[in-house]
Amino acid sequence: MPRPVHAVDFMARLADIKRENSHYITNLFKWSPEVRNLVEQGALFFSETPGCILVGIPVRNAFIRLYYCATAANRLSKALGIFCQAHAVSLPLICDIIGREASVRKSAAIFLHNGFSVRRRLRRVEATESRRFVDMESSAEFAKTEDAEKIAEILGKEFDIYLELPSAEELQQWLARREGILIRKGRNIIALHLFSIRGRCLHGRFAWVNEAYRRTPAFLELNAMLLRILRERRIVRVYGWRDEARSLRACPALGEKPEDMVDYIMLREGKA
Repeated sequence: MPRPVHAVDFMARLADIKRENSHYITNLFKWSPEVRNLVEQGALFFSETPGCILVGIPVRNAFIRLYYCATAANRLSKALGIFCQAHAVSLPLICDIIGREASVRKSAAIFLHNGFSVRRRLRRVEATESRRFVDMESSAEFAKTEDAEKIAEILGKEFDIYLELPSAEELQQWLARREGILIRKGRNIIALHLFSIRGRCLHGRFAWVNEAYRRTPAFLELNAMLLRILRERRIVRVYGWRDEARSLRACPALGEKPEDMVDYIMLREGKA
């Protein structure tokens, strides 16, 4: 059965797999404070088989996000089968598989074989020189840390529950680094763009405009503020993620170029 594990055990097993095969496969790319705290509290599921570890992290009592690290695809396949047979709770399992498309498809096939379905396919895009960053007056401003509660409410309401939304601590850190802009109407937030800046690259995270204001210049004003940030911080590359099923066709018109980097969001429904 999946069982609790503490930080020392978890990190030791992760290191063992990485030493065994330098070409290991994983979706555990970051070690966030929230994940670290959950590991230290033992508030997660942990399953270990030869050459693979699986970690399940409960999210908002709504589903369990699954992370894996394996020396090879066959090791992942065996471990996942064991984990799913032992997984008896009613919460759904969600797993993001991120990487080059050919590699992601191979890993996704393993999950499909074990009762998962592809909920969404996201593809990374890069803004080209034709991207319409408008140079205009803008009422957009940097979000403040005291806006975090309202922003978290918007993210939880307006975005897919199964996306990897930031924890309260992560959101505070983003806003403290001035990695969020918004437009206000009175006391309400009507438009929002969260992003990260690493070196001279900007990575879009979440962008939203209140439905009542989508025929107003709100989106253009966000872009105008973003243009100012790009200039001030000398950003040379801008990336984002687009849903293949809904918005990828609009990329050329938006001045965006799809890349060979995808995120398959895999879902396994919980047991009744």
